Amino acid sequence: MSEATKQKIVDILAHNEVELEKIKATIGTTLTLYEITPSPGVQVAKIKGLQADLGLYLAAHVKVIGLIPGKGTMGIEIPHEQADVVAMRSVLATEKFQRPNMELPIALGKTMDNSVYLVYLVSYKKKQQNKPSRKNHQSLNPNSGW
Repeated sequence: MSEATKQKIVDILAHNEVELEKIKATIGTTLTLYEITPSPGVQVAKIKGLQADLGLYLAAHVKVIGLIPGKGTMGIEIPHEQADVVAMRSVLATEKFQRPNMELPIALGKTMDNSVYLVYLVSYKKKQQNKPSRKNHQSLNPNSGW
């Protein structure tokens, strides 16, 4: 599917006189991100202006995102008809979860590039503990109205 869609994107852009240096697909659980590198001289606004045409010819809700920070590419997001189910076992069995660099990791799922997404309960808890409580806040400033 992604190879056929990649070729359609290239064809649609070429028909509108937008040449590409390369195109790369990253397939996620809910959408596919096509990273495109326009040829020199191609204006970003021209590609963004073709969002409706891309959606029409691909028969999908297409979102053209501007420059992807740090990569020098643009993105075209196309959602899947049905989201893939991420098995919790596949997340918990990863080395990132098994050997975390912090205490108490919480696995939330996978990111766009299929890497495991973790948050750390301890770092969140420490942030909460560093905030002044309501009682401490009153003792510091009795006129605060708390």
